Amino acid sequence: MKTLTKKQIEFLNEYTRGSWSWQFNPKTGEVDLHDDFCCNGKNLKSLAGIKFGKVNGSFDCGHNQLTSLEGAPKKVRGDFYCHNNKLTSLEGAPQKVGRSFSCCYNKLTSLEGAPQKVGRSFLCHNNKLTSLEGAPQEVGMTFQCSHNKLTSLEGAPQEVGWYFDCGAFRLMKEEWNLAGWLRILEGGHSIILTLPYLSEDDVQLYELGLL
Repeated sequence: MKTLTKKQIEFLNEYTRGSWSWQFNPKTGEVDLHDDFCCNGKNLKSLAGIKFGKVNGSFDCGHNQLTSLEGAPKKVRGDFYCHNNKLTSLEGAPQKVGRSFSCCYNKLTSLEGAPQKVGRSFLCHNNKLTSLEGAPQEVGMTFQCSHNKLTSLEGAPQEVGWYFDCGAFRLMKEEWNLAGWLRILEGGHSIILTLPYLSEDDVQLYELGLL
């Protein structure tokens, strides 16, 4: 892309809250935003063919008709929202998000492509996920994955700052340990879900009633 089209410039002017800059780079041709971007609820099917680079504010493309995240920014200092679209994949999602990432109410079957570290919350509820492979491994506050078709928590975060909610149960910050996962088991929830967090020895001891 050697230059931005008139329609792309109009698109950026309409939905950017603040200023944006673009400098031709034959390898990327990316647009950087100095503030927020919001095209929420505009019935869009694409991001106008624009390749976003860095966003110093938040980026909100929720409540549209997007089927892919092609052109989405690589880095977002604030929040990234792509909820309530028709996404089946997170390919193209930003890999660095300073605050929250929301991809709920889509048609996702996988979290591959999600950022691996999120400063605040990661919301992926109301999708078609059967596992959490690809999920961020460090979440500053909340991890919400309820209303999916999970058969395992394999791939779930190793660290959550506030609470973990998969619909069947919730773990609070102080319960993010062996005792917390055993409490879930004692509540009658499937060992298939909790197994990723328990060692083989833990399971054997639990089954013998020694934990």
